[in-house]
Amino acid sequence: MPATIYVTTEAYETAQATKDLDYYDRLNLSEGTPDFDKRPGYHLKNANVLQLVVLPEGAIVIDQSTIGRPLSMSAPANLRGCIFEGAPNLPEGYADIIAYWSGASINLNTSGAAYFQCALNEYMVDLGPDPLEEPIVNDRLLSEGIVFLISGVSALAEGFPADCYIEVKFPIDAAMLGVEPEDFRSTKDYAVVANENAQFDKVYLKVADILASPDPDRIYIELLRNELIDYGYWY
Repeated sequence: MPATIYVTTEAYETAQATKDLDYYDRLNLSEGTPDFDKRPGYHLKNANVLQLVVLPEGAIVIDQSTIGRPLSMSAPANLRGCIFEGAPNLPEGYADIIAYWSGASINLNTSGAAYFQCALNEYMVDLGPDPLEEPIVNDRLLSEGIVFLISGVSALAEGFPADCYIEVKFPIDAAMLGVEPEDFRSTKDYAVVANENAQFDKVYLKVADILASPDPDRIYIELLRNELIDYGYWY
């Protein structure tokens, strides 16, 4: 069962409001409510899959800067976009770790996803027979959005009660997340450090979930979706 990802009340409400909308309905929602796409939670992976819960009132959140144990976080370009189980450059244990933190992919049975593989991790995906209709996807799609690697987490959590939470803050790169695929499908890095005027979002990870994860020192988590995920992988 996937781990729970904790968020603010505003982020939760936004994620719930958009989880059943397709790309066009979400655009209409944004047009009717100015800056709706800048609300916390708007760019998070679909809440039908990502297990989102509001951070409990009075929760103890570990302040990294205060305790002097900062998180090491990156968004590897070779794990961005459609990553299938046979990809040649997968980190050890990636399938189990990403499933624990992020749940299943949205487009598990969409053959078009094979044509939108990450350029740094592509291979000949097994689509089975070539019938007149949609081909069968035999290889499992592990992730398809922006994947963050968070390392050194167990050291940060050391000595804290299991019911504490660690804040994970990350910038929103609109060029990477929009429907135009050029930046998303490029080999550019997704900057995890941005200027103070950038839009940020955040989630909270529970210490108990970290310690119970497949690898407490390496968290691979697909937090952000690209608009293509809902628009459809057409080619």
